[in-house]
Amino acid sequence: MKAREGGFGMKAAEDAEPSADALLRHYLRALSFRLEHVLASADAAFGDFDAGQGARTPSEIVRHLSGLIVFVGEQYGGPSRAALPALGWQAERDRFRTQLRALEALLGAGAARRGPLSAFQLWQGPLADAMTHVGQLALLRRLAGAPSAPVRYWQADLAGDEPG
Repeated sequence: MKAREGGFGMKAAEDAEPSADALLRHYLRALSFRLEHVLASADAAFGDFDAGQGARTPSEIVRHLSGLIVFVGEQYGGPSRAALPALGWQAERDRFRTQLRALEALLGAGAARRGPLSAFQLWQGPLADAMTHVGQLALLRRLAGAPSAPVRYWQADLAGDEPG
């Protein structure tokens, strides 16, 4: 996924009333784009950065992000969530990408929501939480002395790209 030079990130053909699942898939692409941007060029030591005061490390945050995506996937009949073991920095990032692709595959195959949460509850709960944690990672990059480059997220062309 890349940032587009102009426009608002939505094509005219996309501005009809999209389904909740289409919006969810777009949101997952936006989440993926933002996370990949924030973590681009982050060195291996960043995964263990300690901001103090009991804050989660970046590796712990990415593990939590994976858990959130697995939870959303469960609502669509994906595998049941189990406690995710702690992995190294790159392995945490890889696991997140894998979980995101698995959720995208479920949605792309037209899986119906089976869990008790509505689409609205998924957005206001685990998905909003996930985007908040991407912001935390951006802040931790700055605190670690290696801020991510500025980007106009609204210009990202997310159409057709696979998240993760």
